[in-house]
Amino acid sequence: MSRWIGLEALERLKGPHGAVVVDPHERALYFLVPPRSTQGWEVQHTTPLSTASYVVVPPAGKEAEPGIYWLTSPTHGPLHTDVDALRAAIEETLGPRGKAAR
Repeated sequence: MSRWIGLEALERLKGPHGAVVVDPHERALYFLVPPRSTQGWEVQHTTPLSTASYVVVPPAGKEAEPGIYWLTSPTHGPLHTDVDALRAAIEETLGPRGKAAR
């Protein structure tokens, strides 16, 4: 998802969240969620990746540029973000006009 949506959603997430990867070249954030949890995901301005997709992840402890880095490292908390909480945070960020059918 675009960095601004991800950062805004991150501020709205209730409770702990999982690891987040920043790709400064793509200006994107990647939230790690449980495998297969995004089936049926239709939220505008976001793209769920399937189990057939891959994301390059930084080495443990790499939390700054240059290159891909952890915004939230899995060494500092849970690995995955709850997909329903993430969806709610993104939809709250986008507002009523940004919501897509579930």
